[in-house]
Amino acid sequence: MKLKNEILKKYCANLHTQINDLEKEKIVLENKFDDSHKSVFKLTKGQENLDKLLRLQCVSFTKEGLGFKSNDKKRSYKNFFIKDTAQKE
Repeated sequence: MKLKNEILKKYCANLHTQINDLEKEKIVLENKFDDSHKSVFKLTKGQENLDKLLRLQCVSFTKEGLGFKSNDKKRSYKNFFIKDTAQKE
């Protein structure tokens, strides 16, 4: 009976050490998950900001913010980057 008791105590102590190791590993994995989640959030937010900048982008000929005086004669550059196929004659 004493031998069984000693074996069970050793087994219980072994289980406790395994539990502690698993809890430490769980904490490490949670930290890695949080870091990954933050990185993905930053990338997603960066993509949204880039899309917003590209939507608001002006034609490259406007230099008003660079110290040039703006002309009252502003040209309309429709389809500057894409050839307009509707005006073919």
